[in-house]
Amino acid sequence: MLIDDTHRGWVFGTVTASLVATAGYVPYHLVSLHGPSGGSVVGLVYGFVGTAAMLVVGLLGWRRRVRTLLIGPAAWWLKVHLYVGAFGFLCILFHSGFQLGGTLSTVLMGLFVFVLGSGVFGLTLQQSFPTRMMTELPRESVFEEIPHVLGQLVDEADAHVNAATSPARSEPGDATATATAAAPPEGSEPLKTFHFHVVRPYLLGEPSKLDPFSHRLWDAGPFVHMRKVLPPAFKETLSMLESACEESRQLRKQQRLHGRLVAWLFVHVPLSYALLFLSAVHAVVALRY
Repeated sequence: MLIDDTHRGWVFGTVTASLVATAGYVPYHLVSLHGPSGGSVVGLVYGFVGTAAMLVVGLLGWRRRVRTLLIGPAAWWLKVHLYVGAFGFLCILFHSGFQLGGTLSTVLMGLFVFVLGSGVFGLTLQQSFPTRMMTELPRESVFEEIPHVLGQLVDEADAHVNAATSPARSEPGDATATATAAAPPEGSEPLKTFHFHVVRPYLLGEPSKLDPFSHRLWDAGPFVHMRKVLPPAFKETLSMLESACEESRQLRKQQRLHGRLVAWLFVHVPLSYALLFLSAVHAVVALRY
């Protein structure tokens, strides 16, 4: 989700609601003889609003499971998740009176802070992800098809090198050509060695002399050296290998960026559900005792 002009109304609404909540908390805090308490009427109101906000935020996961129902666009739900969640955190702070309380309350507050922090981190990733994709990865592909595309790059590189280094075919009746047809083109051995020991391992994601994190593979030492030693006839093939390595580098970087987003979700989502569960336990315990 990108922060753009469509968020202005949400920002305004969240700020307004936060100011209203603050305006109610300040006098309550000042007149409380023993300080604000989550068990007071005002504290319970803030707790109820904060819990309701958390439940609304948690509906994003439910909405993803019932996409066929088309209950509002995904972008709208993401905005609800962001801004209602931020407002809910403020209400929970007012509910607690900025105090940790018992063990369960302390765990809840720590978990809430961690969930909020992971959410901010994920939002930051999402802001930078499209920009990096456009500027650093112009050859991006559909994520699910990347393994297939990487395999194609290996096959194409093999085919180009084999075609460039295979013995030339002779015309029928040409005795001289027939005698030399079995010999590969002059200077082809360095190209074959370079491909099978440097380029091909890199395309397969195996250890190679090429730096997998390099930003300009065509400036890498191995390619610079090969441009100097190969005969002109193989320069086109070398350029093809450079292009294949560069595309492979970009696609693997795309995989790493997607991996970070997936890893973030594996942290943020389970902790969010844990927070909802412990909040329900906290509510039951508080009302019962």
